[in-house]
Amino acid sequence: MLQDILLEHCYPTLSNLKFANMINVDYTENIFEDILKLNEKLSEYNFSLIILKQTEKKLLLYLINYNLIENYNDKRLKKALESYGYPVDNFNSSINFLKKRLLENEFPHEIGFFLGYPYEDVLGFINYNGKNECISGKWKVYSDVERAKNIFKKYDYAKQITKRLSLQGNNLFDIINYFKE
Repeated sequence: MLQDILLEHCYPTLSNLKFANMINVDYTENIFEDILKLNEKLSEYNFSLIILKQTEKKLLLYLINYNLIENYNDKRLKKALESYGYPVDNFNSSINFLKKRLLENEFPHEIGFFLGYPYEDVLGFINYNGKNECISGKWKVYSDVERAKNIFKKYDYAKQITKRLSLQGNNLFDIINYFKE
């Protein structure tokens, strides 16, 4: 079941187009065991599923594709994260700080940096309080509209391929392998 949820909602990350996705899943009796087992296999592909936040009924999960982690090393991104108090010496320190930020009353909109959204669009969202975007699609776009439209098309194509492969009986790891080639 968790694999199906990842295929449905995290196809941009699974297809190597985006370095991370976030999803909310229902808390179930075996969810932690499922995540542990899944992570054992995901690690073979350089992916990881991290619990960012837990409530009584839901878990906020973060799927990261470490093959694309160089996106995190953008100097502008690190400077912006530092301005919010994040340690930027390594990715795990930043994720641990993000977990703390998610427990605060105000939602940390800088989370867009951790999801691989374009730097300018994350800043635009923060500076304009989520309003005045040029276009809205997979995210709110404040800068390079044509680039965003091209990325949206790639995401849509990856979604179609993922769905087709899944309907043909391929599992999560078959699909990761497909996009690896």
